[in-house]
Amino acid sequence: MGLLGSLVLIALVEAFVSARELDFTTPARMEWKLSRRASTVRASDCEVLGLGTSMSKLGLYPSVIERESGRRGFNLACCAGRIPGSYYLLKRAIEAGARPEAVLLEVHPTYLEMPFQEGLVAWPDLLEPGDCLDLAWRSGDPTFFASTMLSRLLPSLNSRAEIRAAILGALRDQASLNRKANTPLVRNLEKNDGAFVNRRGVPFDGAISPYLAEIYLQPHRSVNRLNEEYLRRLLDLCQSKQIQVYWLIPPFAPTLQALREQVGHDLAYTRFTQRIQQDYPSLVVLDARRSDYQPSVFFDAAHLDYQGAVAYSAEVGRILKAGLAKATVTARWVPVPPYRDPGGDAPLEDMAQSARVLEEAAKVRR
Repeated sequence: MGLLGSLVLIALVEAFVSARELDFTTPARMEWKLSRRASTVRASDCEVLGLGTSMSKLGLYPSVIERESGRRGFNLACCAGRIPGSYYLLKRAIEAGARPEAVLLEVHPTYLEMPFQEGLVAWPDLLEPGDCLDLAWRSGDPTFFASTMLSRLLPSLNSRAEIRAAILGALRDQASLNRKANTPLVRNLEKNDGAFVNRRGVPFDGAISPYLAEIYLQPHRSVNRLNEEYLRRLLDLCQSKQIQVYWLIPPFAPTLQALREQVGHDLAYTRFTQRIQQDYPSLVVLDARRSDYQPSVFFDAAHLDYQGAVAYSAEVGRILKAGLAKATVTARWVPVPPYRDPGGDAPLEDMAQSARVLEEAAKVRR
């Protein structure tokens, strides 16, 4: 009876934690969760799917791409996303009935070199049990499967730091910081078809923060074997389903681009991309590294701001419209045209607007 009572108590606690995910999930993890859910629901009837990392999450707006190409899309990219994650998101969307004409794939130059376990990743929030077993088997890492599945079965284990912070906040009569951040995030991603539309009007002086320097300018490593394997699995999957893949190389701020060229990272990435492209004749690369995107259209050295993202998404949409209209691929390495001021205003809700809408709704309820 004591054992049974303990099991019931554990089940009740875990159910409580699961039901309050806005309080006990960091925004970074919440974003991975939402991409997992969207892959089987929102993405299932879309003609264009976006995959990648924060460079795509913040820089690729499906509504702008649809305006230019006439094709409905959804952004499944995840901040700090990894190639295996992109593969499983696409696989899950196809299994749910998605038949996209095109996949916009951003392959992060640094994460390509990192083991999939390295960094702030949220695998328990993204992987289904079968995916987790597959990844653990291919990587030869049984502890990964055990720890990831245990975190899925026991949400309190994966959220112990957040639970601790929430309890301390409650004792101090403070509102949940995670809920405060997650609520507008959920709305923003929902309103913008999976894209994260950052606050407008945030000035950027062109400097590279130490955090971004550590990510994009760290000593060069060879491409991780497993990442290349999953990249090829993703391309093979698209090839088998006759899905056109566009490999996106988004722009960096000029200072970061110049430094990456100086230390040889840019050339190494180009050579790797060319090597992969040789094995996939239909793969098209859209290269925006030298498209004259100036600091004024960046949020930081690696991410476009609202104006830059609208301009970049419009160019991708135009290229997509022209490319999908042709029966065969003619150009395989396409320079994205130089930056053009998008003018006007796209009907997008940024994070500040999402927060204001929710605040006004809360006032009305009170």
